[in-house]
Amino acid sequence: MRGTAITVSLCIMAACVVAARAVVPQPGVARDRVDLAEVQHYYDGEGRLVFDQLILWRWNTDAARYDCQAWRLIKSSAMLPRRDWGADEYSVTWFDGELLRDVRVKQVRETWSQVDSELADRDVLPKECRRELTTARDVSLDQLQKQAAAKWKGVGQ
Repeated sequence: MRGTAITVSLCIMAACVVAARAVVPQPGVARDRVDLAEVQHYYDGEGRLVFDQLILWRWNTDAARYDCQAWRLIKSSAMLPRRDWGADEYSVTWFDGELLRDVRVKQVRETWSQVDSELADRDVLPKECRRELTTARDVSLDQLQKQAAAKWKGVGQ
């Protein structure tokens, strides 16, 4: 009798979760890996800070150089790379519009410059040829279910 009550409770709980997901939009998590993250502070000719940007670079083995994969203006400290000592890498996690983005990075550098590195890279690799970060449509329901299962694994046992 007790097993039946638990099964019914679990079914009701699962139905509530499905119903809640239908009412409240849940962002997916877009996961990417890059070789280098650059935190660039761009200054004008008068030495005034114009903007801070996060530039994500991928190593191009054929050309033996880094190619810009993507860039974002830094809008908050959440967009700064943080060291993940357990994984021996850096991570950057932020909301990119409606999408929660998690980028894993091997190396980080911080630069102060009057040259926009991302813009200069367009001369070598046009923006249209870049391999962009994961888009919202790339984050599948299956991926979200796997992430949720991993997060809740072992809970309630």
